[in-house]
Amino acid sequence: MKKSNNYSFDEDYNVKTSIVVVIRKVVLAEIVLASIAFLFNFFVFSGGNLVVKTSSTFYIGSFFLVINLTIFICLFLGWNYRYYVISQDGISSNTGVVFRKTKSIDIPSIRSISINQGFFGRIFNYGTIVLESPVLSEKFYMHYLPTPFRHATLIENARAKALKDGKVENIIIGTKP
Repeated sequence: MKKSNNYSFDEDYNVKTSIVVVIRKVVLAEIVLASIAFLFNFFVFSGGNLVVKTSSTFYIGSFFLVINLTIFICLFLGWNYRYYVISQDGISSNTGVVFRKTKSIDIPSIRSISINQGFFGRIFNYGTIVLESPVLSEKFYMHYLPTPFRHATLIENARAKALKDGKVENIIIGTKP
């Protein structure tokens, strides 16, 4: 994996989705599971009383710990096995732990690049790059990339090189709030 400081590259450039998104999902899962465990323990085993048997608390805690670890492992594996490869010729999206799925777009066929960043994306500097091409029947999404403007500039520079070589026409770059 080669990192670039000048927004251009000579080799393929690999990029993973932002770890901030995984942390956000883990925190949300923790809150939801803790709430469900508390409500389940409060209403099912205690009958609405605040006094709960110790044995039932242990079993419920063990059950939700197993669920929690399973969710964490699934989120981590999903993050670890989702990455994008940006090269001078094209961009590919690679996903899947068990069944691999690859989707590609050629750099010369890209007609527009837009960047979507929400509130947390602006704070933690991640966002989604949307690439449009008349060749594809749908938009090509690069979800939750760290430093999305840097990666959009990499794509734009690769496309500018293709334009210089006479392969493509002009490009439109825009951002959406």
